[in-house]
Amino acid sequence: MDGNLPIRKVPPKALYELVQILECENDWKKLMCIVPKNFEDTSLKYNIEHVKQIEDASGYQRRPCAEIFLEEWSTSGRKQPTLQLLLHLLKNAELFRAAEYVAVQLLKESAPERPKTGPAAYIDVSEKNIQHLIDARQEEKKLKKSVLYHNENKIYESFTVNSGSKMCANANESIEKTNATVIKSEQLSLAISNETDHVDSISISDNAKPDEDSINSNHSTTYERLHNTNLEHISYVELERCTNYFCELPVIPGKPDSGGKLGTGAFGSVYLGVLLSLKVAVKRLKNDAVSIEKQFKNEVETLSKYQHENLLPLLRYSCDGPHYCLVYAYMSNGSLQDRLACQGSTPILPWQERLNIAHGTSKGILHLHTAYEKPLIHRDIKSANILLDDHLVPKLGDFGLVRLGPSGQQSQSVAQTTTVFGTSAYMAREAFWGDISVKLDSFSFGVVLLELLTSLPSYDENREGRDLITHVEDSCEKSIKPLLDYRAGKWLINENQDISDSVYTLALECLKERRQSRPDMRKIVEELENLMQLLSNS
Repeated sequence: MDGNLPIRKVPPKALYELVQILECENDWKKLMCIVPKNFEDTSLKYNIEHVKQIEDASGYQRRPCAEIFLEEWSTSGRKQPTLQLLLHLLKNAELFRAAEYVAVQLLKESAPERPKTGPAAYIDVSEKNIQHLIDARQEEKKLKKSVLYHNENKIYESFTVNSGSKMCANANESIEKTNATVIKSEQLSLAISNETDHVDSISISDNAKPDEDSINSNHSTTYERLHNTNLEHISYVELERCTNYFCELPVIPGKPDSGGKLGTGAFGSVYLGVLLSLKVAVKRLKNDAVSIEKQFKNEVETLSKYQHENLLPLLRYSCDGPHYCLVYAYMSNGSLQDRLACQGSTPILPWQERLNIAHGTSKGILHLHTAYEKPLIHRDIKSANILLDDHLVPKLGDFGLVRLGPSGQQSQSVAQTTTVFGTSAYMAREAFWGDISVKLDSFSFGVVLLELLTSLPSYDENREGRDLITHVEDSCEKSIKPLLDYRAGKWLINENQDISDSVYTLALECLKERRQSRPDMRKIVEELENLMQLLSNS
């Protein structure tokens, strides 16, 4: 590989090996703390708060910290870091194992010279040297044992008969103390035994899960807090009946009677049910999910307050059983992600339908941002969270991560949080540092537009540009044509206007690195409405 190759373009296998090395003893932190802001500036790019945010993101996303760090660093800044810069910093941080991998395996150069002494000094791990060290260690042990035996003999011989009586007295005193300790220990054990006779069970594990009664008690408290919502509560027992007791057999696309499970996500599983003769989707949340009560309350309170034709209708909620549950209207056409991938041999979405879906989704997001004084930021806009009804009308769902932004002009509204949430392939760079604004949703929507144009997944480990943004940057310049999904049609409004170029231009605007340069959702809706108008006039 060339030393000028950007880190973000390193093949997945090589990047995986590098991540494993940097994960050892948290070496990624040593590298992260010396990364400069840019190529000319000597000031540092990251601080301890950034390290903490990487660790938080790792816990939530279940990915190695080193992988998240390299992903962030390699995609930020005007000049993206190269392998040569990485090697330079690894040597400065004395991370020679990683430096040797980059130099020898990737750049095909000689290994960097190590210091002669100290922790970073070269260690000969050849079989011959290891055997030599083992032999030397055994000889050292023999020598120590011989010296100890010699000293013990000298000590023993130095005792006299008179001192012997003194030793006996000391020994008797020691025995008496030991006996007293044993008696006290036995008394304490007996007392504990008597006390535990009156206790049914004692948990000694800090990580023990709460019992079902405790969970139900917490859920009842939540019910009291949500009692003012205009949504109706439904009992967990009734949800068990309507979902065939949360049947785990998967529903086969096109055959809704084939099973009961519609899918599984980060916060729980979704089951098909029948309530009052209507098909519903019941989301049963995991009890071990992060901030489960907060996610549940967010979803209930948001969807009971924010109602719009392009937001997923929430019909009921349940918190009187062992799991929190949410009951939605059933979306027969599944998620946009599955439809673009033609899951279950579903037909390809025509480009006109894709434009309709983009327009409807943007209106739903705009409603969140503008319905009240403080904008509501979704934070997890993605094709998997855009559901399609019988007529392919998009309904934005999954509001577990929503966050109220500050009052004021939307484009300038920014809030700070130390918790990183969202799906990394859809996240703007500032999200990793906890900068929350309406422009996060604009960025994520830009990725959805690329999915609509290409039908490609947002993340694919098997392609060189694993995230879709990078893949498009590598394959396309001024036009999306090299990756455009022509199975959806010709993308022509008329002979003179190609709709794909207009949608691609809008996507690039949404994906700008600087938050201030991105359009807000009002502008995005206007652009899509103009395209819809051209389509209707054609």
